[in-house]
Amino acid sequence: MIDFPELCTLDAARLQALGEASPALAAEVARHAHDGVWLAGADAGLARARLDARRGLARARARILDIRQRLGPGARVVWVLPNPHAWGLDPDEARAVAEEHLAVDSASAAGEGDSAFTVIAGIVRRDVVGLLLSIRDLGRTTMGRMVGHARRIRRAGLPIAAVLIADPGDRVAAWSPLLARGRSAVHRVFGDAVFGTWIRAADASPGFERSARLTAALGGSALPLIACDNPFAAPEWETLIDGRVAADLSWPAVPHPPEPVGSVARTGAWLTAGAYRPLEFDSRVPGAASHAGVLRVVRTPIARGFDATWSRWRGPRADLDRLLDYLRFESFLRRLDDTGLAQRYHEFKVFAHAGGGPAVRTTLLELDEQVSEAQCALLIEECVAAQTASAGTLAVAGGEAFLTAARAEADARVQRFGADALARQRKAHAYLETIPADAPLRADVVALIGAMPGHLGRALEIGAGTGRLARELAPRAAQYVCVDLQPETMPRGGGAVSVVSDLHNLPAADGQFDTLIANNVLEHAADPVAALREVRRVLSPEGRLYALVPLDALSSEYDLPAHLWKADMIGIERAASAAGLRIDRAEALNLYGLGVAGSFPSCYGWVCLLVAGRSKD
Repeated sequence: MIDFPELCTLDAARLQALGEASPALAAEVARHAHDGVWLAGADAGLARARLDARRGLARARARILDIRQRLGPGARVVWVLPNPHAWGLDPDEARAVAEEHLAVDSASAAGEGDSAFTVIAGIVRRDVVGLLLSIRDLGRTTMGRMVGHARRIRRAGLPIAAVLIADPGDRVAAWSPLLARGRSAVHRVFGDAVFGTWIRAADASPGFERSARLTAALGGSALPLIACDNPFAAPEWETLIDGRVAADLSWPAVPHPPEPVGSVARTGAWLTAGAYRPLEFDSRVPGAASHAGVLRVVRTPIARGFDATWSRWRGPRADLDRLLDYLRFESFLRRLDDTGLAQRYHEFKVFAHAGGGPAVRTTLLELDEQVSEAQCALLIEECVAAQTASAGTLAVAGGEAFLTAARAEADARVQRFGADALARQRKAHAYLETIPADAPLRADVVALIGAMPGHLGRALEIGAGTGRLARELAPRAAQYVCVDLQPETMPRGGGAVSVVSDLHNLPAADGQFDTLIANNVLEHAADPVAALREVRRVLSPEGRLYALVPLDALSSEYDLPAHLWKADMIGIERAASAAGLRIDRAEALNLYGLGVAGSFPSCYGWVCLLVAGRSKD
């Protein structure tokens, strides 16, 4: 076993020493060798972490926390963990542990047998917390409580990030005493907080304008923030803001949904804390139409106090030690033919672990009238203690400082989102090339075919892959065209024509096809509405789209890197409507109920069978 230094700079001399001991490891570490990188070794106890998962996980967490505290935020680090004979942490498991404190750029394996290692490279995180006051009821009692919250926070030396104010109506007088004393009085209560408008779903333009005038008078700026009761109503109030809004706080963070029991009744979107630059159709939010370019910062309710709420969104899954249990996983592998066990794959193994996001992480903690004076006092006490104990990696920021951190996080997400999207897609689907050409079709694909007519006319299949479905359907079509991004694996001959293209920009004339097929493809669209608009454009007036879409919004625990649209039934309906499609059939299929063996933890085995045609122009 190589004896690594505890923590040192990564330089040529140390790379040479690594090369003498393990050339494979040295080559992997060398990929990250540039100025300002630290090399961290793991203690020998981590070499058998999965044989004693609870103790091994505690040791790994202590190690990564020590790295964070000693290096401080923004430092680049390469963490090397021994993994002889797969007894230690593999790359996926190590990433899940490290991402509590590191923004992981790379997780890889090097060497084999006694000389096997896992290499993690990333940046030490900086957490930025913002405190948000939401004043939706301007009655005297509520106003007194919220001003009291603000004064307690300020007396503790903590800044306030933002204040949202609903339409004052005829209660604008409640603010009169504060306004009469001028901006200095507002500053003494709220500090450098940024003010914004809370739009009730039923608000008409006059209510919006009253709220906008009040926030401008309090904050000295014209409507930098906005939030709405109903995020799906964004197009309805978008015209009111006239491009003046700096950040959209409409989306609340929501916890992991409960496991569905024989249904897909859960509706709505899931988002963890953080800041995003939304696409025209945000792939993280089912059914969300957005105003392009505006910063979205997700609100996190704080009613349970700082410690419980903040750690809920920052830390890894609490059951990680159980997921790393070597003996439980070995038991699972021996019983893969049990489809019920396959459905509970997440109980045995870290799988498609949701990444922790960029190196700057923001959490906007929301206080409203439901937070009592006692809860506010506890929140302040815990917040101050956490900031003091964080060794500089946690900061409570106010006003523009918080928005600056949120913009940095959002911009980093945009860069990571598109930089290697095609490489992720190819890696995730490499297994398809190993499926025999004569292998039977999966039961959900058989159901999809059963929804199609006997004659397909002119047909286009997007995301055709190796052409297994094309070989089945091409004889039923007058023309069959396959579209995919990987020319080397696409079908040739057999009545099908292959074209390399992106599904957001299909190489076809308007109204060219009678049938369009998307077999587990639309979830890979970076902009599902744009892709569906292309589907509508190339469909003939009486044409139909036949699609299978996994319902990944059922579980926020899993973030499959190749699935960019976390869809649910309502999101699919809204996306189709926004694209000008009329839904003829939308049915939830349960893969396990159909007898499909495998593990589908992101959608719990539920997929949508969708049939849609063009809406009338």
